[in-house]
Amino acid sequence: YPLSCASFLIILLGISLPMVGCSILVARIKASETRAINAPAVPGQSLRVNTVNGRVTIAVDKTRQDVNIEAVITTTGSTTEEANDRLKTAAVVVSQAEGNVLDLSVDYGPDGRKSSDACSFNITLPAISGIFVKSSNGSIQLTGTTGAAELHTSNGSVTLTRHEGSAVIKTNNGSVKLEEVAGKTEATSSNGSITYS
Repeated sequence: YPLSCASFLIILLGISLPMVGCSILVARIKASETRAINAPAVPGQSLRVNTVNGRVTIAVDKTRQDVNIEAVITTTGSTTEEANDRLKTAAVVVSQAEGNVLDLSVDYGPDGRKSSDACSFNITLPAISGIFVKSSNGSIQLTGTTGAAELHTSNGSVTLTRHEGSAVIKTNNGSVKLEEVAGKTEATSSNGSITYS
């Protein structure tokens, strides 16, 4: 009798484990696309970026006349067709918010965002007077920026180079690197080094 119970449990495990394995593999089907967007540059403009599972890179290029946004969007599905269909409905939302803030986010369509969906941003603009970035599972990198910066990521490094202004940086499981930062700076990392020069 004990042997039959043990055999029954082994049979159940043998049936359930392959099913779990299949669901994990199905969830990994992805579709990805790079999109380029231009937005007007306004004097005294600040920038707010919200994304999940993606890196954010922001650099000032004084030769530019507008804001160039390169977004890499990744959607997932149980089939290739579903992932591609979700990619078609996903959109980068660029809006001018109150207080002269250029707001960037992602709308993943009618079904909303799935846990493995992602979007990375590479942004180049002629000038900036403030930055707010919130990401998870992605690094944040700023170069040549000005104004107050508030940078948050849960799993990723943060690099701030040649920044003129204050900065508040918070990351988990990532390092913080500060170079030529002129302003009051607060940096916190739970699992990573903090270096300043």
